[in-house]
Amino acid sequence: MIHRVPSDGADDTRLRAWEEILAVFAVKTTTDPTNATDVVMIDDDRTDRLKEVLWDMVSVSKRVETTGRGEDETKTLHLTISVKTPEEAAQDYHFNQIQTGALTEMLLPENKALLTELIGWATGTGGAESIGGVGNINGYEVPPDALSDERFAAMLNEAKKYLGMPYVWGGSSPSTSFDCSGFVCWVLNKSGAMSIERTTATGIYNRCTVIPRSEAKPGDLIFFTRTYNSPGPISHIGICVGDGMMVHCGDPIQFISIESKYWRDHFYAFTRIP
Repeated sequence: MIHRVPSDGADDTRLRAWEEILAVFAVKTTTDPTNATDVVMIDDDRTDRLKEVLWDMVSVSKRVETTGRGEDETKTLHLTISVKTPEEAAQDYHFNQIQTGALTEMLLPENKALLTELIGWATGTGGAESIGGVGNINGYEVPPDALSDERFAAMLNEAKKYLGMPYVWGGSSPSTSFDCSGFVCWVLNKSGAMSIERTTATGIYNRCTVIPRSEAKPGDLIFFTRTYNSPGPISHIGICVGDGMMVHCGDPIQFISIESKYWRDHFYAFTRIP
């Protein structure tokens, strides 16, 4: 059983704080009063420094819970993954005002998106030479012919405004950022594609019509299951943009392939909005 601190709704061991870790590493490394160096390239020394920051910010603990007796005895391994915020790391490293300002600047949405492109994470973003190492798709452009659908074009234009913004559990507006369902509700409402109250992914699913994969087109919605320990079968939602891609509120909001093993394993349904 996986426990994440702070809780982000996920129940896997994938590290989602790489942007924050890299930002802290960059500030700490380039402003070190005794051994400052650039971070333009990553060599063995810089890799060691990055690992040091990583394990200063991330800790993993475990315990084994035993229930039942004899043949009914069950052992459950509990893993707790704790991740410090950039602010906590800045305090630990005694960052001064200039360093703290630089860290804040690096983590603005427009700059954080660049960090995401550099790093990549296990669901499929980042450059081939990045830490994630799985191929860069952040420069993805929707096929022009898909934009002939005016409703989809309006949805896409609205969604693209928030690329790079972080995932925030329960978030439902640009002022708070978004979670997956909050992002889709906002895009549907603001683009005029559909009027819908702020609801969950399941709530959106219940307002739509399920369609076969063969009929899915840009502007349809795609739902996933078991991406975390959700109370019902539906746990995540994205907007299809064609070409085997979706735009969704991962961390951050981004275009991503739905053909990766992760998303294929968790696929639930395609739907069409009314």
